Amino acid sequence: MARRQWGSVLRGNELFAEFKGALTEQFVLQQLLACLGSQPFYWSADQSSAEVDFVLQLDDQIVPLEVKAAENLQSKSLKSY
Repeated sequence: MARRQWGSVLRGNELFAEFKGALTEQFVLQQLLACLGSQPFYWSADQSSAEVDFVLQLDDQIVPLEVKAAENLQSKSLKSY
């Protein structure tokens, strides 16, 4: 959809940097669907910009999953959730 050559993903050049987050989230989604066989949900706060990429139900537990394409020790949205 980004109309980029596949080589930009493998080389990790500046074109890939622009789409790194979206591609990482898409990869995680595909793995969740393949491994769990269920549809994950998405969460966002009503009064702020907080959001959690995936919310899963595993047996009787609700599990929030925040996906990051780079190292990020600050997860404000996950804390807000």
